[in-house]
Amino acid sequence: MVRVGILSLLILVFSFYLGFSNVLIIDERPIKVKVNLPQEDIDFISKVVTYSLNDLSDILPYSYIDVFSVQEWANSVIDIINSTNTNVVTVKGKPSVPAKLAKLQITSIDAKSISSISKVISDVKGALIASYLPSKNGIKIDLQYLDQSGKVVGRKSLDLPFDTVRNRDLFILQVKESIIDILSAWRYYYYDPLRVGTLNVSIKPVVKGASVVVKPKNTVLNLGKNTLNEGEYTLVVSAPGFRPIVTNVYLPGGTTLNLVFSLEKSSPIDSPIPMGLVYIDANVKGVPLIVAEGNVFGTTPMFTNLTEGIKNIIFQQTPTTLLKSIQIDVK
Repeated sequence: MVRVGILSLLILVFSFYLGFSNVLIIDERPIKVKVNLPQEDIDFISKVVTYSLNDLSDILPYSYIDVFSVQEWANSVIDIINSTNTNVVTVKGKPSVPAKLAKLQITSIDAKSISSISKVISDVKGALIASYLPSKNGIKIDLQYLDQSGKVVGRKSLDLPFDTVRNRDLFILQVKESIIDILSAWRYYYYDPLRVGTLNVSIKPVVKGASVVVKPKNTVLNLGKNTLNEGEYTLVVSAPGFRPIVTNVYLPGGTTLNLVFSLEKSSPIDSPIPMGLVYIDANVKGVPLIVAEGNVFGTTPMFTNLTEGIKNIIFQQTPTTLLKSIQIDVK
């Protein structure tokens, strides 16, 4: 148990030092046979996934590392563990010095190697393997996306003619969009083509006057089938005599999402002070906030009753947002 605790602590310190989080290992496997292209183009093709990911680094929530570098990183952690873990353990009733962890030798990424790496470096969340092969009239790129356990969770192949390969802008764009697709990351991508999904909404029990509204545009959804653009939505479900429900949903393009909302009856509020129902949201979800008058705490989005009058709402500082306060008049 002590050994595990030391391992976790060292990984945390090492990861913080390097500044990595949500790390993907990139394993690019170059063309190994002769193709009818200049060497300069072959060299470029063999690193096009790394090039594309670097170009996408400002929008995707990942850091990237190659096979050699992740091996060095993992073995550095193992060296630290082996040099600092001197806790005596009991083996068959006798004290024993803990066995040294073996260093990793990685030539390519597969289920076994990525599982071994992620046990040492918890920030490694998966791997993207790119195999480059000649095809009849161009270049074929096979992409595989492995999760932290080494399971293949996505595959995609590109068969690009030589004319496309020579047009680097078009070539890179197609590779980028293939990466976005295999990572299911269209919501982050600024080249995202308009894609739609289906949102099926139902409410239990069936109540007259019940509604499902998309905030902040106050778009009322149908009970039943709704066709919406791919994206994240904040939904507010309300019905007379029932507690409101606020939830965030993400609708992927080309899919159907079924939502069933179960209403709970609200308790009557016997208050001599007039109150208003207030919806508070921001362009970032989950930001902690305080309503100063009344010490009301919550996170965005928030639906709550507030007493009548001027209220000061303080949005607290987070790693991605700044401190901000606004004033509203509840009526």
